[in-house]
Amino acid sequence: MEDEFSIRVGRPQHQGTDVPRATRITAGHLARRGRGQRVMSGLRQATSGRRGLRRVIVKARIVQLKVGSAAVRAHLNYLERDAAGPDGEKGRLYDAFGDEADGKAFLERGSGDRHQFRFIVSPEDGADLDLQRYTRELMQRMEADLGTVLDWVAVDHADTAHPHTHIVIRGRTDRGSDLLIAQDYITEGLRLRARELATEDLGVQTPEELRRKLSAEVEQARFTRIDRALLREADGGVADLRPGPFLSPFDRGLREARLRWLEAEGHAHQLSPQVWSLSPDLESQLRRLGERGDMLKAMNRALARQGEARDPASLVTFDEDRIPVVGRVIDKGLAGVTEERAALIVDGLDGKVRRVEVSLASSDVVPIGAIVQTGQGATRADHNIVEVAGGSGLYRTDEHLRRLEMKDLPIPDGAEAADVVRSHVRRLEALRRSRIVERYDGERWRIPADFLDQAAAYEQRRGVVRVMSLLDLETQVNSPGATWLDRELVAREPQALADRGFGAEVKAALRRRSEVLVDRGLGRDTGLGVRFHPGLLSRLTQMELAVAGEAYARARHMHYQPAQPGERVSGTYAEKLTLHSGAFAVVQRSPVDISLVPWRPVIEKHLGRHVAAQIEPGLGVSWSLTSNRSRGLSR
Repeated sequence: MEDEFSIRVGRPQHQGTDVPRATRITAGHLARRGRGQRVMSGLRQATSGRRGLRRVIVKARIVQLKVGSAAVRAHLNYLERDAAGPDGEKGRLYDAFGDEADGKAFLERGSGDRHQFRFIVSPEDGADLDLQRYTRELMQRMEADLGTVLDWVAVDHADTAHPHTHIVIRGRTDRGSDLLIAQDYITEGLRLRARELATEDLGVQTPEELRRKLSAEVEQARFTRIDRALLREADGGVADLRPGPFLSPFDRGLREARLRWLEAEGHAHQLSPQVWSLSPDLESQLRRLGERGDMLKAMNRALARQGEARDPASLVTFDEDRIPVVGRVIDKGLAGVTEERAALIVDGLDGKVRRVEVSLASSDVVPIGAIVQTGQGATRADHNIVEVAGGSGLYRTDEHLRRLEMKDLPIPDGAEAADVVRSHVRRLEALRRSRIVERYDGERWRIPADFLDQAAAYEQRRGVVRVMSLLDLETQVNSPGATWLDRELVAREPQALADRGFGAEVKAALRRRSEVLVDRGLGRDTGLGVRFHPGLLSRLTQMELAVAGEAYARARHMHYQPAQPGERVSGTYAEKLTLHSGAFAVVQRSPVDISLVPWRPVIEKHLGRHVAAQIEPGLGVSWSLTSNRSRGLSR
């Protein structure tokens, strides 16, 4: 039965003018000019018809790099963080020279590279191999084939049925030129070398050994070599196992046993003795089933590390409902061995544990333990936009402002109606850039009939995760500032909480936080519940800012000047402070005066430069920044 190989050419990410169009890396370019093509003829001859070669699956991805991209670093971080052993121990990078490779140094050496090669080498008998020694020998043979020393790092993972190795190779030769590898070598040559080496290490695979391995695949919930043979031999989707000269008794019995398992699982139907019809989507169904099995194993491992076990019905793998989910991140890893996506395992407030795919770069700043909101649903702002547009399909800022002032639509605690409208305009501008809405002028937008569906799809493509809190529940209960628990306590529509899992933990934490706030004089127990001080969130934030600002200024022999609503604060952006109430920018207003202003991502590139911010009620902020071209930018 044949081996598997897959190759993916990464989406071009470098659009800079410093890379001439003629030299940008493409699959066709690699095929025409790449190294390794000269050895392919001899390699094929040496392995053609050779019986008993060990089976090795190789997957490859050519990733074109964007200068300064966080995704490359995040990918390597995930390889190290992901479970490397069946007991959950973490991965360890190694290279040609030692068992402790420096991943940071590797990335720095490749900071100017145009592309990178990523391989996953999975020998069927990987459990019987010394994978580090095997990988080093494989890289030596690859260097000989390509005629250059390779700069590479690798990590072994044994958290699946077959131990495998992730290999990352820089896209440079030992002479500093672009490393171009022939597509034939990537798709076939490396696999042949890997099979050759595995066979040398373990010996030729005997017929008895092969039969034993194939028999073990009969009831495996994934796409197997038996399934591939059935599809290849089927005529019009019908597998006919009636006696004939082409199948040995063992092969016929193997296929029949597999077909009976497929029938029991709903993937095949027996038409007559020894004749079955196969599901039209058999391969995709079984591959998805295998992916689901891997996901469930990862979720159960994450729960086991917390000393928990859950009802299998509460484990959601593909998250078919696509709803926003709030929960605690209990684990994270790569969504696919060669993909630029990450998978978070989130213990939700609804009692379900979900695997949610997000962008690799955004997930890298989300630590395990953080409380997040994920999901591909339309946002609350999107629903408000539809509400304001009504049946006309036209969103108008004046109509939205009128309805907010008439209290037909809710205004967040501490915010002004104009602030709310501005936030919705920012959302519409983002959707306009994706051609979902059309702007007539600064106050009117055309909203399509399927707006919510398109907005949900936009969120799915972005793969962004929103961090609700980096603080654990115990820290939030006794926090001096405004926390996620506080926002839930005063929310008009608080999250629904299950009586199990993280939902049950949050219920208990909310009760304890209420007691703490009552003790601090920020709430009153009425007997029917707790009535909190008006403007609770703003008051908690201001209290924390006063303490933090004074401490920061005192340590630097400066003076803390609180920023007041309606005030314009200007000065040098000196530093970002992360408090319990959120992130704040330290703005040095004079040589001796500083203020703390709500931080926004847009100002980070202005660190050490002059900035200005208009402080809005409810700790809102509108930043005014100056670009290198001296244009004012408001955020």
